[in-house]
Amino acid sequence: MRSLKVPYAFSDYQKSTLSYGSDKAQRLDVYRPTAAQYQGKTLPVIVFFFGGSWRNGKRAWYEFFAAHYALKGYVVVVPDYRKAPNYIFPSFVEDAAASVAYVRDNAAQLNVEPKRLYVMAHSAGAHIAALVMLDPQYLQAKQMVPADIKGFIGLSGPYDFLPMTDPLVVEVFKGDANLPESQPINYAQFGAQAPPMLLIHGADDRLVYPKNSVNLAAKVNAAGGHAEVVVLPATGHVKTLFQAGRGLRGLAPEVDTRVLEFLARD
Repeated sequence: MRSLKVPYAFSDYQKSTLSYGSDKAQRLDVYRPTAAQYQGKTLPVIVFFFGGSWRNGKRAWYEFFAAHYALKGYVVVVPDYRKAPNYIFPSFVEDAAASVAYVRDNAAQLNVEPKRLYVMAHSAGAHIAALVMLDPQYLQAKQMVPADIKGFIGLSGPYDFLPMTDPLVVEVFKGDANLPESQPINYAQFGAQAPPMLLIHGADDRLVYPKNSVNLAAKVNAAGGHAEVVVLPATGHVKTLFQAGRGLRGLAPEVDTRVLEFLARD
C-alpha cells in the first residue's frame, strides 16, 4: 500500500509530528481539525495503528484516513512502531502501548479528552492493538488499565491465526509457528476488563479470514465483555480501511457509518 491523495484541503486540519520514544521508529503524527467550532476545545482522540504484515508501512501513508476523522471533530494520532525483521514480537506491541500511554499522559498538551481515548486499527495493526486491549501486561507496564480506553475498533484484524504457515510471519513471532502469546484470542478471558469492541471484517477477505473477528467476539462476549462483530458482504481485506477513511470515493460508506456510530456512543 502507498499513500493516497488526501481528498481534503490541508487548511482543514493541522498536522504535527512528535516522539514517544528514543528509537527513530517511535514517532507519531497528530492531526487536529482547524474549523472554528473546534478551536479552543478539548476533543476526543483516536489512536490509529496501520497494518503491513508487521514489516511494512509508514504513518505518512495514512494521512487520507487521519484527515477524514479529524474533519469529523476528532484528534487523530497515527503512531509508527518498530518492525520486523530488525525487531520481532513483542516489540511492536510494546510500542503500541507506549504510544497510547503517551497520548494519555500528554492529553493536556495535545488538548484532547483522556476519558474519550479510542483505539482503531487495521490488519496487523489491529492484531497489535487487540493485544494491548486484552493482554494486561502491556498497559500495566505503562501504568494503565484497559478501562482507560473508551473503545476499540478493529478492521480486518488477525486475532486467531495459529498455526502460522507463512515463513515470513513465523519469523516475526520468534520463529515459533504456534506461539500462543501472539494470539489476542488467547486473552479473551480478560474480555470483561477490555473496552467495548467493534470488529469489522470483509466476507471476501482471503488474507485474514473473517473467522478471526467472529471467534474473538464470541470469546470476549462469553467472558462478560462487549464485542460487536460486523461481516460485510462483497468486501475484501483493504476495502474496510478505504471505506472507513473514505480515501477512495464511490465506495459504500457502511464502515464509516458504523465507526462514527460507535464513536458517538457514551
